[in-house]
Amino acid sequence: MIKHFVILFLMIVVFPLNKANCQTQPYAEYVIVDGEVVFRFHDACIGKTSDQCLPIVDFEKYKLKESLAKGAPYPWTKDGWKLTKQVRKNEFELHRSLSDFNEKMDVGDKFMIDAAYWKMPYSEALASKKGETIDLTPKSVSVNPRGNTIFNLKGFTKAKEVILAGSFNNWNEHAIKMNKTADGWKIVMEIPPGLYEYKFIADGQWMHDPTTKNVVENQYGTLNSILSVGKELTFTLPGYLKAKKVILSGSFNSWNESAFKMTKTTTGWKYVLKLPPGKHYYKFIVDGDWIIDPTNKLIQHYMGGIENSVLVVKK
Repeated sequence: MIKHFVILFLMIVVFPLNKANCQTQPYAEYVIVDGEVVFRFHDACIGKTSDQCLPIVDFEKYKLKESLAKGAPYPWTKDGWKLTKQVRKNEFELHRSLSDFNEKMDVGDKFMIDAAYWKMPYSEALASKKGETIDLTPKSVSVNPRGNTIFNLKGFTKAKEVILAGSFNNWNEHAIKMNKTADGWKIVMEIPPGLYEYKFIADGQWMHDPTTKNVVENQYGTLNSILSVGKELTFTLPGYLKAKKVILSGSFNSWNESAFKMTKTTTGWKYVLKLPPGKHYYKFIVDGDWIIDPTNKLIQHYMGGIENSVLVVKK
């Protein structure tokens, strides 16, 4: 049962616990409440394998229908589960302490149980207006010819000095001096995984990187360039071949509605992007219409029926 319990986390959509009283359709789901894993289900799900009932498979060996009709002692108590209450007619809750689950859970599994409980960095923490960034490692930023990030600024060959400044070094205006090349300026850096903002300063003149469209407005009404250091990922949207334009928008680019234009393929659309470890929320904009990723079951639900697709990037 335990291995099914872990695997099935990735196959269900979790709703907040306080929605139980308004559910009328058969359902089976896990949530976390006060340090306990709570398995809630409608008895109409017993023996069913539909998407909304799939987690019930974890409890098939207990013969739920017969056990509930017979009453205590219940067979699931030997595995630590307790039937504490009947939510309402035909709806039940089984509780088990979170500490009883000794198997190693995947970060995606944890998120699917309860997105609010499992705290982990997410790209929305970029929050440019607050000057925040994600720092997931103790490593420091350094100039390194074998580094993982190359910055180039074409032109400005008559400038006496060009500085690279960003959120990765607290916008220091003097620390990182770029090297002059035949057609501009260049520097190679070793930068820890994360989402950052940066600018170039040419003889005191601040400017965003003209070679990237990944930008965000800052508190001064100008633009900062966005640097993402992390794992290269490919976002895909199958179908929609008649669409004129598809945009990838998410917490990693402050929900920009135009910057990340997806490329059309023979089967749909794609966009390649580097993202740091953590939780990232996103949607696709198809000719102006916002949609969640139809191929991703990991979804965050909000009040008012709003939904965002969720991507969990591991370290």
